[in-house]
Amino acid sequence: MNENKEVIEIEVIEHPNRLKLTKPIMIDGEEKKYIDYNTDNLTGGSIEKAIQSLQQRQMVVITPELDTPFHAHLFAIASGLDYTDIQRLSMKDYVAATGIIRDFFID
Repeated sequence: MNENKEVIEIEVIEHPNRLKLTKPIMIDGEEKKYIDYNTDNLTGGSIEKAIQSLQQRQMVVITPELDTPFHAHLFAIASGLDYTDIQRLSMKDYVAATGIIRDFFID
């Protein structure tokens, strides 16, 4: 028998703003293996929101360029997730997420 098989090519497009997690996490009942984020959507209001939220948690932002919880909160805003979801990331993934925002400030 000679079967004609159709070959379908799939183009894999890497998302330019995607954090691939080393340890998947459950968010809203769904396992996440990556988190998409968009730092271009961050505004001055995002900074104020992050600072106010941290103040409610009795945390003070002293040096925004170096403040890890501040960066975590801004990453949460940039990814459309809750801050507590970012806090639950593995240490390696948390450091990668906050590094994205730190680099954004330093750049």
